[in-house]
Amino acid sequence: YSKRFTKDQSYTLFLKNDLLPDFDSIQYHVSIIPDQFPQIQVEQFADSADWKRNYFAGDASDDYGIRSISYNYIIKRKNGSEDPIKTKPVSQGDQGKASSFTYVFDARDFLLEPGDAISYYFEVWDNDGVSGSKSSRSQILEYKEATDEQLAKLEDSNNEDIKNKMEEALKEARKLQ
Repeated sequence: YSKRFTKDQSYTLFLKNDLLPDFDSIQYHVSIIPDQFPQIQVEQFADSADWKRNYFAGDASDDYGIRSISYNYIIKRKNGSEDPIKTKPVSQGDQGKASSFTYVFDARDFLLEPGDAISYYFEVWDNDGVSGSKSSRSQILEYKEATDEQLAKLEDSNNEDIKNKMEEALKEARKLQ
């Protein structure tokens, strides 16, 4: 006899044979420890020399084990349409109960047009073989490709900052003379 327990339950065994004409019983209680959802934490680090590149470091864990970690993204076009969601594996196979991972996001890999955006997140799947794998997601992040107008404004702002710093440097140089 076999039975799969999915919740706390008691059961009783009744024992009887030729040597024991009056039956005897023994009672057991099975306590189930439910499988929890996996956990994921991701930290983003901007590349100070390249604003189109970000680095990610993350940690994932599960009470019974991790099956996989993936990077998922959707490209939202400036005309309002969306590409289908795409998934890239970050790590596969048996990860144990905890795993650290890194990922590099480079906007140039997606051939975005000015005004396009990309929403992305990381997802961890556990290895629950009884109820089926469960997943947890990181926060949803977004990168938006600057439009020509936004780039022009940024350039004007940078030029103004440079002009102000040059004027300050000239004032300081005159004071030193």
